[in-house]
Amino acid sequence: MTINGATYTGTASGSGAYTILIPKQTSGTRIEVTQTNPNNGNVSPKQSVTVSDTTLGAPIISNIKVGDTQVTVTGTAGARITLTLPGGSKPSMTADGTGKAIFSVPAAQIGNVFEATQTGENGKASAKDTFTVIDTTTPLAPSVNPVSDVQTQVTGTGAANHNITVAINGVTYTGTASGSGAYSVTIPKQTSGTKIEVTQTNPNNGNVSPKQSVTVSDTTLGAPSISEITEDNTQVTVTGQPNTSITLVLPTGSKMSLVSDATGKAIFTIPAAQENTTYQAYQTGANGKASPSASASVKSLPKSGTITANEFTIGVDISVTGTYTGDVKSVRLIYDGVEYRGGSVGSGSYSFYALSTIKDKTKTAKMYGYDKNGVKIAETVLSLRDTKDSGGIGTGSITATEFMINRDINITGTVTGDVVAVGLVYDGTEYRGGTVSNGNYSFYALSTVTDKTKTATMYGYDRNGNRIATAVVTLRDAKDPGGAGTGSITANDFTIHRDLNVTGTYTGDVVSLGLVYDGKEYRGGTVSNGTFSFYALNTIKDKTKTATMYGYDRNGNRIATTPIVLRDAKDPGRIGTGEIKTNEFTIHRDSNVTGTYTGDVVSLGLVYDGTEYRGGSLSNGTFSFYALNTIKDKTKTATMYGSDQNGNRIATDVISLRDAKDETISGTGTVTADNFVIGTSTRITGTFTGDVHSLIVKVGTTEYAGGTLDKATGTYSFYAWGKINSVSDDVTVYGINKQGARIATTPVVVTKPNTSGTITPNEFVIGQDSNLTATYTGDVKRVVVTINGVEHTGGTVSNGNVTFFIGNKIVSKNDTVNITAYDAYNQKLQEKIVTLKDISDNTSGTITPNLFLAGQDSDITATYTGDVKSIKVTINNQVYIGGTLSNGNASFWIGDKITSSGDEVFISAYDLNGKKLDEKPVEIKNINGDIHPDEYTVRKDTVLTANVTNAVRSVKVVINGVDYVGGTISGGRLSFWIGDKIKDSKDTVRIYAYDKNGRELDNKAVVLKDLTPEVGTLTPSVFSLKTSSVRGAYTGEGRSLRLTVNGTALQQGGTVSGGTFSYYVGLRDKIRSKTDVVQIELLDRYGLVMDTKNLTIID
Repeated sequence: MTINGATYTGTASGSGAYTILIPKQTSGTRIEVTQTNPNNGNVSPKQSVTVSDTTLGAPIISNIKVGDTQVTVTGTAGARITLTLPGGSKPSMTADGTGKAIFSVPAAQIGNVFEATQTGENGKASAKDTFTVIDTTTPLAPSVNPVSDVQTQVTGTGAANHNITVAINGVTYTGTASGSGAYSVTIPKQTSGTKIEVTQTNPNNGNVSPKQSVTVSDTTLGAPSISEITEDNTQVTVTGQPNTSITLVLPTGSKMSLVSDATGKAIFTIPAAQENTTYQAYQTGANGKASPSASASVKSLPKSGTITANEFTIGVDISVTGTYTGDVKSVRLIYDGVEYRGGSVGSGSYSFYALSTIKDKTKTAKMYGYDKNGVKIAETVLSLRDTKDSGGIGTGSITATEFMINRDINITGTVTGDVVAVGLVYDGTEYRGGTVSNGNYSFYALSTVTDKTKTATMYGYDRNGNRIATAVVTLRDAKDPGGAGTGSITANDFTIHRDLNVTGTYTGDVVSLGLVYDGKEYRGGTVSNGTFSFYALNTIKDKTKTATMYGYDRNGNRIATTPIVLRDAKDPGRIGTGEIKTNEFTIHRDSNVTGTYTGDVVSLGLVYDGTEYRGGSLSNGTFSFYALNTIKDKTKTATMYGSDQNGNRIATDVISLRDAKDETISGTGTVTADNFVIGTSTRITGTFTGDVHSLIVKVGTTEYAGGTLDKATGTYSFYAWGKINSVSDDVTVYGINKQGARIATTPVVVTKPNTSGTITPNEFVIGQDSNLTATYTGDVKRVVVTINGVEHTGGTVSNGNVTFFIGNKIVSKNDTVNITAYDAYNQKLQEKIVTLKDISDNTSGTITPNLFLAGQDSDITATYTGDVKSIKVTINNQVYIGGTLSNGNASFWIGDKITSSGDEVFISAYDLNGKKLDEKPVEIKNINGDIHPDEYTVRKDTVLTANVTNAVRSVKVVINGVDYVGGTISGGRLSFWIGDKIKDSKDTVRIYAYDKNGRELDNKAVVLKDLTPEVGTLTPSVFSLKTSSVRGAYTGEGRSLRLTVNGTALQQGGTVSGGTFSYYVGLRDKIRSKTDVVQIELLDRYGLVMDTKNLTIID
């Protein structure tokens, strides 16, 4: 037997059994055994065995309850059992025959730990058994406060220091109740209707209470309201909840979002509103849900405008020019009773080609202005002159005195210069007459001018009949009750982007108002007790324009006027600054809310439970606002607002409310607060004394309840992470007594760590870049990009570089864009202006349209070059947007919008950012042509006729190379007198058609045909030399005869009537012998031969 190199021997008995004595071995030792044949010494193979471990297993400590003085440990009978007590002492004893050892110990306490081991024959101690004395109680279900879908904390009351578990849809969130039992567990925002279950666990034994549940309430907001939207408005005001995201849905479907101000208003800037379109709006609250939508349809505005025409000189001027105002979108010329359409309109002026139209100054010419719907809203008479007049065109002026209808007989006034005659144009009709003498004139108008609402104008004429002077006549009516009133009007300054109404005073007979802004009059407003108000928020938008307020008497006469001084709240220094602080208000005791104010505060507003009340008095930095009958419930919210002289809210403070009817509002105590460091501190800490029972912390205008108070030490702790974000936050700690009354207060000083950093934005190229980029240094952690006053958050900030996706938010070099850098504690480190560059600064391109065949083509096609990215097509002043562009080719589907070659069509090319690069007219041809001449019969017809399209305004006929101009066009038919100019069917005749601008539209050859004779027969009687007339019968429409005697034709004539004819030849005069050869021809009305016969002659 071999053990670790030592050998032990013995001899097997006759039965083969053997026993060999060895020392005790440690467990795991390997023993090898062999046997040797005594007869030959041969040794067997080895047989091995491993020494086993007889160490005992751990004993078991029986259950120990709080207060037990004996501990029973069960192990192996006879083993030595050792018990380690909580104090560290280790008594031991031998287990009895059942394996038990009973130890006497001090009374057990919660948390005491006992350990036990046992030692067997091998002297080795077993593994230990451990027992901790625990609390076996099971807690009741905790209480849970209501939870809404915007809250991120579940709060309530449980057992002191117990663990709180919040279960939501299988996900758990935990927290610990304070020494007072209050708990707050942070959770994600939940959707309404979600069930939340809360349990508490005894930390001493893990026993879990029954569940307490609460259902998440819905805080989805109601629909906002949309202000009235009128056609051409560029702003829409939506009113919802304060500081809430409001989304406006445009008629195109695109959306715009803003955060409402403290009054709940969000003012959107939109493209000019179009009539009969609808806008929708909804608001999204803290729960992220959109409210129901509100909708508003755009109301139409009455269309109005004016038009003027400059003098047109025949023989000099090519186009009629003039100006227009208001809603005029297109113009037409009426000359000698015929209407002509066309012209170009833009930027308040127009031009209308009239060189080949207006040719006679004695005819009447007018210009009409039409709105976008084709309704005539303005007209003016055109003054005509002619350079062919002898002595040229005169100069001079004319004035007109006021004309009182139903009283005055004549319009009177003065003239100067070459004015020798006058004319009155009233309601579009001109009247000539009057007398002119010694610089004065008089024009009878008693029975002509009868309505003061019509327009009356006096014109002065020179000796050649040219209009050389004009004056508008002011009209009043003597039949108005009380006659024309008198009065005055004044207007206060109007501040754009702030004021809603133009206000002022009036006197006398003023009963209604009119606002004229930028040449357009708006009627409305309210007039009462010497003051007036006129809504102008969406009307007056540019302080560089002119605004005037007019006062009208009850008969509609303008009797007073005043200019309005315009300002803009967006100008520097536009809004005041200041602060307001309110004292605590005790309901059922105090009558007034009092406090102090600074800066530009000049008026007050109290908002209590969502309703605003105006009033109060301010003096020397203090204010007082009567609220005895207003503030009645301390659980409601009350806020005091301070406004500047322009009505801007510039200061606000929440009013702390108490109630004198509380059971015990008395009590004393103090609270102090340690400094709170942004980014470092997580809790507000401090001390409290006296009757302080709980705490409220106010940050700005928001109050939070909670915290833990240790009465033994007089200290408190209030979790404030995420609530205090800026050193400018106004933070206050209130000490609350048992009745909920505030009996102590202290401010919290908020400090910040010292950080620094810089931001350097790169140049942004509009139309090319979609990301704004920048570099930064130092402690920059996030950035904010501000575009035209609207802040955008996001972007990535990493390794000294900033990338911020902008998309299409920056659209113009005139946009104002700033980038601001902040540190991790929301402290502003630096702000820089972003330099903007437009990619279109250097863009160029051309567009070349192809011929368009009206009646066949449905697409306008063109080729383009350069930076062309989009196209527009204008058809008769109507603009269409669309088309496709690819590889230098453009195609724009038009459908049936182009119906005639007379349509005016232009195609415009734009770059990526809407810059116009090129514009060309599109040549239009009708697929079937614009003129279709009828067949012309030579020697029969004298008038050339044709069908023409409505684009054709004039024609030219070319006969064998000679041009003839004239003809009349009416109802789609042309009539052109030719007379005998076409003499043969082989003549070459072509007709050319022209549009209103003299552009050739079409030309066609005229088909000529020869005249064919009428159908008829001739039956001459036998002629006797003894008679003097050839006679006979005929059929058909014969008109005359022609005789040929021996080859000589006689004069056409004879009598042809009633089916018989006769031709006088004299007695043996023309026909002398039976041998004469006589041929007789029957001729129709055109002299064509209908029939020919030989005459039989006898003696």
